[in-house]
Amino acid sequence: MKRLALLLGAVAVVGLAGCATEDYVHSQVNPLAQRLDRLEAAQNADHAAIKQADDKAQQALDAVKTYNQKVDDAAARAEKAAAAAAEAEQKAEKLFRLQQNK
Repeated sequence: MKRLALLLGAVAVVGLAGCATEDYVHSQVNPLAQRLDRLEAAQNADHAAIKQADDKAQQALDAVKTYNQKVDDAAARAEKAAAAAAEAEQKAEKLFRLQQNK
């Protein structure tokens, strides 16, 4: 009986020494939870800023593509006008020579 009491006492001491109270667990976990909350908020803010920057970059790329198309169109019209001017110059030259020959 003495051995049983001693054994039960030893098990109780060992068992209770390893147990943590709920308040102790909360005191250890709450700072970590608060830190995680701050990190998640910072991550969400960073994600939003990255998304906004990505959207602005995409808008800028779209604008550049639009302007490049306009430049290409203007260059094509300029080349067409230059060709028409060269043709007009040749016709004027022919007319001038015809007038000189008369």
